[in-house]
Amino acid sequence: MRTIRTINCWSLSCLMVASLSLGTTYAQLTFEPSWQLPDYGEIRLQILTWLEGTQVEEADRAAALALWPSVEVRQIGAAELLDRAVETFAIADAQAEALVAACNVEFVGPLAPDATWLDDQALPGVFRHNLRLYFARWL
Repeated sequence: MRTIRTINCWSLSCLMVASLSLGTTYAQLTFEPSWQLPDYGEIRLQILTWLEGTQVEEADRAAALALWPSVEVRQIGAAELLDRAVETFAIADAQAEALVAACNVEFVGPLAPDATWLDDQALPGVFRHNLRLYFARWL
């Protein structure tokens, strides 16, 4: 008797699961990105605008400008554009230089480099956001 009751319970459970799965409607979702990667010219303009607002020695400014020729010589990917942007920041800013240097060596732990200073809303967005993205990629 107990065996029959157990079999009936299992059978009923299987039927319930089957009926639930038959009634489930699967929605086909398509995701469109809400943003687009800016092209080289837009990124260059943002970086050079940021550079104009910083106080940096003329030799460092020239080195930073050399990274961003007016005409893109070749097609480069998003990762290389990010690397070029943070290299520019590292030339002009000591904290950015320290963070980029820490991200360019093998991690020796136990703590990751301090990047909490990038939470400062007073920092220009192009500077703060790109360095945070670079740091997140390194993590």
